[in-house]
Amino acid sequence: MPSRALSCLALALCAGLAPRCVQTEELKGYAEWRKGVVLIVDGQRVVSSAATKLTGTVKTPDEIPIGFEVKATGARRADGAFVATSLEAKPNGSALFESEVLSVSNDIERQWLTGGAATEEEEVDGKTVTKVIGKLQQTGPDVDRVRRLVSRLAPPGHPASEYRLYVVLNNDWNAMAMANGAIWVFKGLLDGLDDNGVALVLAHEIAHVTHEHLRVAYRRAIWTTLLMVGGVYAAESIDNQKAKVALQIAAVVGPMLIVNKYSRTQEDQADRVGLRYAYEAGFDPAEGPRLWERFRKKYGDTPRALNFILGGHSTMTARMNNLKKQVALNYSNAVDSPAAAAAHAPLPSVPRSLDLRKRPPASPSSATAVWPGLSMEQVRQILGEPERTESKGTAARWTYDDCVVVFENGRLKDVEFLG
Repeated sequence: MPSRALSCLALALCAGLAPRCVQTEELKGYAEWRKGVVLIVDGQRVVSSAATKLTGTVKTPDEIPIGFEVKATGARRADGAFVATSLEAKPNGSALFESEVLSVSNDIERQWLTGGAATEEEEVDGKTVTKVIGKLQQTGPDVDRVRRLVSRLAPPGHPASEYRLYVVLNNDWNAMAMANGAIWVFKGLLDGLDDNGVALVLAHEIAHVTHEHLRVAYRRAIWTTLLMVGGVYAAESIDNQKAKVALQIAAVVGPMLIVNKYSRTQEDQADRVGLRYAYEAGFDPAEGPRLWERFRKKYGDTPRALNFILGGHSTMTARMNNLKKQVALNYSNAVDSPAAAAAHAPLPSVPRSLDLRKRPPASPSSATAVWPGLSMEQVRQILGEPERTESKGTAARWTYDDCVVVFENGRLKDVEFLG
């Protein structure tokens, strides 16, 4: 029987990897570029082979269109490329709470524009008061600079016209994005950084939008709120309760839109994908780690106040080191340069109906929220058929793309979110 070391060596040689025991990794993101046989997903260079197992709505890896959701399992090759042993590709459809988050984003943007300033609410002596973050600029040299940079950074399938850009008259180094494509850049950031630095920040924010991080971040908070008031929404008629649910969601999501706090996983992904956006636009990826060093010198390693810096738990040192790793894995090979990429034919564009803000409804009912107490049939009407079902006694679990719905005695009890 061959030894473990020999088995690992054989596996590495067959896969074109370094001759050592390889570590399996998982990627989840969207197909955003193709460079010959290389597919860019999650900012990484993904390659497949005849042994790659493919599932989803396409027959071969070469047919995966830009904008499709891709999940991959595999390991790194010696040159940093990700060798996929399995690939799942499918259209990016609507998901839980998406329409509510977009609606509230539009409302907040409208309020800020009407008032001429970005604002946030805070509790003072038991009362809610409105605090001005900074007045807004919609025209002028600073806005023109941001527009010029975004026009270069916008990835395939998400043109610059999808983003509405504003400058906030505040001296902090900060920026924030809403789910509807509104991006707010602070004056202090524009004054303190050159185009390379500002481009990396903007690319990071664009990645939050294209990868729908706001919806993913808020769904847990929304669900927690619905659990707290679940008895109110356990009525039999879905249609009669949708307006009430939407109001409850708006109450939760509205303030969080301003906080802009993402999970560590989301921030790390925005760093990776944003670095790719900046690189493809012709900016220096090596500036990524240096940018975080500048933020660390200005604010310390674990700042608590700023949206762009705050999200999640990674310190600035950790994020700087993560980007150094990304540069080594993905940007040290001249074959992967933007100029070389231009020589390859692009992936076929995803149909406009699958665009981030123009996707088909999740189900024929067009409802996009569930709440405690719903029957199995009501959940099926809202979310459609599950990918997998399990049952044991009075309990049941339905698995969907991004969540697991838990039932007890035929009624919705909990939702476990994936990713």
